[in-house]
Amino acid sequence: MKGKIIAGNIYKLLESTVVGGAHYVESYDDNTKLWHMRLGHLSERGMVELHERNLLHGVKSCKLDFCEFYVLGKQTKISFTTRKHKTEGILDYVHSDEWGPTRESSLGGYVYHVTFIYDFSKKVWVYFLK
Repeated sequence: MKGKIIAGNIYKLLESTVVGGAHYVESYDDNTKLWHMRLGHLSERGMVELHERNLLHGVKSCKLDFCEFYVLGKQTKISFTTRKHKTEGILDYVHSDEWGPTRESSLGGYVYHVTFIYDFSKKVWVYFLK
């Protein structure tokens, strides 16, 4: 992509024709899944209620397919036992956790991350790993 400076920090992009493979985006007549995600993965019952009030533009039916993110959001963690130690200074006790690989890599190509939390100061460091 090339551009020509018109004035100050304003550029005019010089267009060119792209020859090669076609790029496309799927389009659906029914926006049920889109509204489900926009509304924070609202339940099917909630979608039906909004649809009955004509508040969901482009939704024909409120039948939802399986939503992996909805299930993951409903998971709970087992609570830890009460704290048995008392930190008195920095670096006395450090919590650490690693996570990954992620399904999608970050802009830098990282798919793992590790966290360090200092118990005394509650300061948190996050490092991204490939």
